[in-house]
Amino acid sequence: MNRTVVVGSATPEQRRLLQVGQAMLEAGMTDLITIPFAGHGLGIGLHDHPYIMPQSDTILEKNMVFALEPGVYAAGIGGSRPEDMVLVTGNGCEILTHWLRDFDMLI
Repeated sequence: MNRTVVVGSATPEQRRLLQVGQAMLEAGMTDLITIPFAGHGLGIGLHDHPYIMPQSDTILEKNMVFALEPGVYAAGIGGSRPEDMVLVTGNGCEILTHWLRDFDMLI
């Protein structure tokens, strides 16, 4: 799991990136996000198959676990790449990560 933090005081632009990153993660939980790379399977490597991206032919099935980690970056400002582990259920997903998700609590 990943969380993005700012050391010191965040600029308004950095706060916006953190907000967008969090919104992208939450949108991914409801199947609303389509970006080049939104997540991946878990294994012994850093990013294992299946990859969560539009061109993937993998069908997510009940009981699969993967990392959802959309990212947003802006030159000269920074980036945000929050990540949660999720379990695919019969009704959507269950978040397995039990750590702060409110970016205001992290900066």
